[in-house]
Amino acid sequence: MYCYHESGDRPVTLKIDLKPEIEADLAARARTKGLSLGAYIQEMIEQLAGTPAGSRLGIDDWEEAFEQWIESSPDVPHLPDEALRRESLYRRE
Repeated sequence: MYCYHESGDRPVTLKIDLKPEIEADLAARARTKGLSLGAYIQEMIEQLAGTPAGSRLGIDDWEEAFEQWIESSPDVPHLPDEALRRESLYRRE
């Protein structure tokens, strides 16, 4: 399979050797979106390129963002410890 993409004045052509079953799976996914196989793979690559590996958060930044997300959620009532004990999980009332 060949995929041709023109970026500015510098086109990029890729040759990808796929196993037949992978190519068939990707082609089926492309058909469900109404795309050719090449257009579908180009779309997937563009999505991946939109989040470069260098832009991932470090653990400290991730934990801070997670804490902010938790604080921004609505208040949810807490379950008492008794509700999480094994005996309580199997008790029929």
